[in-house]
Amino acid sequence: MDIAVSTLQWCCGDPLAWAWDEVKKQCLYCIKYKENAEAFESDATEFLEKVQRLEEAVQRSGRHSIRGELQRQLGKSTDVKNKVNVLTSDMETATSTGCISNYKLSKRIVKLRKAMMQLLQDPEFISAVSLQPQAIRPPSRVKRPDDFLYFTSRKPTMDEIMNALKDEGRSIVRVYGMGGVGKTYMVKALASRALKEKKFDRVVESVVSQTVDLRKIQGDIAHGLGVELTSTEVQDRADDLRNLFNDHGNILLILDGLWETINLSTIGIPQYSERCKCKILITTRQMNVCDDLDRQYSAIQINVLSGDDPWTLFTQKAGDNLKVPPGFEEIGKKIVEECRGLPIALSTIGSALYKKDLTYWETAATRLHSSKTASIKEDDLNSVIRKCIELSYSFLPNDTCKRVFLMCSIFPEDYNIPKETLTRYVMGLALIRGIETVKEARGDIHQIVEELKAASLLLDGDKEETVKMHDVIRDISIQIGYNQEKPKSIVKASMKLENWPGEILTNSCGAISLISNHLKKLPDRVDCPETEILLLQDNKNLRLVPDEFFQGMRALKVLDFTGVKFKSLPSSTRQLSLLRLLSLDNCRFLKDVSMIGELNRLEILTLRMSGITSLPESFANLKELRILDITLSLQCENVPPGVISSMDKLEELYMQGCFADWEITNENRKTNFQEILTLGSLTILKVDIKNVCCLPPDSVAPNWEKFDICVSDSEECRLANAAQQASFTRGLTTGVNLEAFPEWFRQAVSHKAEKLSYQFCGNLSNILQEYLYGNFDEVKSLYIDQCADIAQLIKLGNGLPNQPVFPKLEKLNIHHMQKTEGICTEELPPGSLQQVKMVEVSECPKLKDSLLPPNLIQRMSNLEEVKVTGTSINAVFGFDGITFQGGQLRKLKRLTLLNLSQLTSLWKGPSELVMFHRLEVVKVSQRENLRYIFPYTVCDYLCHLQVLWLEDCSGLEKVIGGHTDENGVHEVPESITLPRLTTLTLQRLPHLTDFYTQEAYLRCPELQRLHKQDCKRLRTNLSDYHSDQEIQEKSS
Repeated sequence: MDIAVSTLQWCCGDPLAWAWDEVKKQCLYCIKYKENAEAFESDATEFLEKVQRLEEAVQRSGRHSIRGELQRQLGKSTDVKNKVNVLTSDMETATSTGCISNYKLSKRIVKLRKAMMQLLQDPEFISAVSLQPQAIRPPSRVKRPDDFLYFTSRKPTMDEIMNALKDEGRSIVRVYGMGGVGKTYMVKALASRALKEKKFDRVVESVVSQTVDLRKIQGDIAHGLGVELTSTEVQDRADDLRNLFNDHGNILLILDGLWETINLSTIGIPQYSERCKCKILITTRQMNVCDDLDRQYSAIQINVLSGDDPWTLFTQKAGDNLKVPPGFEEIGKKIVEECRGLPIALSTIGSALYKKDLTYWETAATRLHSSKTASIKEDDLNSVIRKCIELSYSFLPNDTCKRVFLMCSIFPEDYNIPKETLTRYVMGLALIRGIETVKEARGDIHQIVEELKAASLLLDGDKEETVKMHDVIRDISIQIGYNQEKPKSIVKASMKLENWPGEILTNSCGAISLISNHLKKLPDRVDCPETEILLLQDNKNLRLVPDEFFQGMRALKVLDFTGVKFKSLPSSTRQLSLLRLLSLDNCRFLKDVSMIGELNRLEILTLRMSGITSLPESFANLKELRILDITLSLQCENVPPGVISSMDKLEELYMQGCFADWEITNENRKTNFQEILTLGSLTILKVDIKNVCCLPPDSVAPNWEKFDICVSDSEECRLANAAQQASFTRGLTTGVNLEAFPEWFRQAVSHKAEKLSYQFCGNLSNILQEYLYGNFDEVKSLYIDQCADIAQLIKLGNGLPNQPVFPKLEKLNIHHMQKTEGICTEELPPGSLQQVKMVEVSECPKLKDSLLPPNLIQRMSNLEEVKVTGTSINAVFGFDGITFQGGQLRKLKRLTLLNLSQLTSLWKGPSELVMFHRLEVVKVSQRENLRYIFPYTVCDYLCHLQVLWLEDCSGLEKVIGGHTDENGVHEVPESITLPRLTTLTLQRLPHLTDFYTQEAYLRCPELQRLHKQDCKRLRTNLSDYHSDQEIQEKSS
């Protein structure tokens, strides 16, 4: 059912838990569309192949000889098969369309994938089918640490690990060594090398923390394989993973940081076999971890650095160009000697001493000398590490930097810490003095994070705008925080605690972190009068907070309850008069938050995806509030008048996916948009507007630095926009023409917009008029969907503009335009569309001739990707009339063409103008009139082509066609070489006879994967490709 229906059912009183899960699921359908579509495409290929095998088996054995259960399976599979074919067709005719279409398709995809998986896991179904792997995805790339050095003393160990990885008889390779010795960096470097040498098709990684989380490991593996697991049950996810492993070729799986033996089968990791070539590389601190899995081979130990290597690493961190400042070498040698060859010690102390004067170096040598020992026992080496990290901590430039460093340790091990979360916590604790705005706080945190990274105390996170802390450094940071006199930090994050730790019932601690535990109950009261930050997020079993809980915690400044399922705030919340940050995100059962209005020092309040139905009138008392976030609080349908305008210090307001019905009349029942315009400090605004009439006709244009505004009467459109992850900082989505907006809005929004989206805009006839009217010079992304009246997207009309049109545009998306016949057929001013990198067009049935005629090709000199679906074009590119011989499309990398029934060639015009120098991926499907893909005359330019995917092209006879000269002579070259082609997929091509003419020599030296299906006339054999690699062929 649709989002709107789900919301209606919520209002009618359906169970809250079901309703919220349903709403959350709806939003995820849109967000995860691309991932779902890719996963479905892979699963559908495998499923349809297996159903075909089953049908053939039925035909061979005869209907009457098949057991009743097998007949039932055949009937079920046929029904699912028909649904798969229908959905596949719908996806191909609606590829990457608008958010609403993506949401609907994604929902169907998830449901149908579940049905397919149930069949694929049925024992009777499996026994009847000879399982065939799906098409191999392009190989992954593992990022090698930028600062990894191939040390001489490490070479024997690296060679031993590399030889073990190459050993066909060895399925598990265990690497052990003490914390901080460099296990992770080494195995990642070796994984990168193994991929480069083509020993594996894909490398998948998962970091295993001390508290083993099987779902997290399963999720990491699935993500590395390019899919998402839909089930939440460990056993179901394990079954899904087994199927994925069987279908993804030769895999190297890295399980980094095991602390104890785990059952690989429970995760879903199958045993190594001819069918599943998954080799496992384990790193651990303990030699005997997973002995039961690999008794034949001993674990490989990584020792400390020796020889000149410690000095090399130290100078890399402490000096410039591997040299320390003049006069520093002698004291530097002493420091290196104290570090005992430990990479983490050398890195942290070296980074701490970079650009420091000699006094710091002498201090470091003196303080480290106290830990000197002749022993090389692990406990003594750990003491060295601790001394180095403590010394690096003491050398940090100020107390704020030290507090931020300690704060990073309160998150769970291996946690990707969002910089935005750090910023807000720092603001809540008032750690940075003298800042006046949130923007300044973000700038200061960015600088502090960079300093900590430069000091080797923080690492870049796995996600954008996040950081991580090495587990060894985190452990020592927790010790530092606990051992300091004031304020102590108690960190017990992600430890599966079910009860509140007794040690912090009464304590003089300044910070308490119990993130991601299994707490079921909180004590009636906690007497921690000095505690300033309490983190209880992601304790999903917690249902109640006792009324008197906060009575002894009145110094609290930061409180995070994200994801807790309580229904009401405890009455003692009123006592938190010093509270500056309160996070109640995803508290979906919490409706009454009126008492928050009594916390008059609150500066940051987040209620994302909460259960509130209205902003309480008491929020008008929050005079100090700087950030308010109620995004996707779907039940919030009212904001009383006077509440928002009372928050005169508000700098950031996030209200998308909730209230949109701003007051138009003067009935004073709910707030009007004028209240937002009174907020003089507001710099970031993300808001929905149901009707353009809600906007005041006259106002001074506000100076919003960032905004995302959706003006639409479609609830689904607004929700889809809210659920998207914004890639631009200033966006406008509208269902009306720009002339309907008041002048102040055009000045504040349209003149600055980077993302411009027209959806369901019925009277939009010429985007050029909108461009000139709105002065859209800053637009980088233009999205047009279901605007019925446009015949030519850009039509010059009576006069030629005297300035470039869309000079900064990078992405052009055109979808479901029933009357559109072309993008632009007239000559645009120089500089127009010059930055366009991607053009995507779908479901424009009247779009004909060439998608990109000569006038556009000459303007789009930076084009990198073209995706076309469901049009009537007969060529993608038109070169007719281009006179100069400079060559075109030099930067094009990806070309995807689906369901183009009238397409007869990729381009019109002379081939010498076509230069596909950078083309890497070509996918062509459902083309009836195409006899070949490329003429041989352009093959010399296909030097970067890596993936070629051709399917359902009924008229295709050859992949590369010949050429006839002006005299009618058929030219055939002696040889064709595609030097980088690695993956070739040929499916359902009934008339395909040859890759190229049999008279010529074909060479594809890098070809590794060949998937053929229903190409019965194809005469090109495996050996005809003359590859230097071992080709994995899958045929049916």
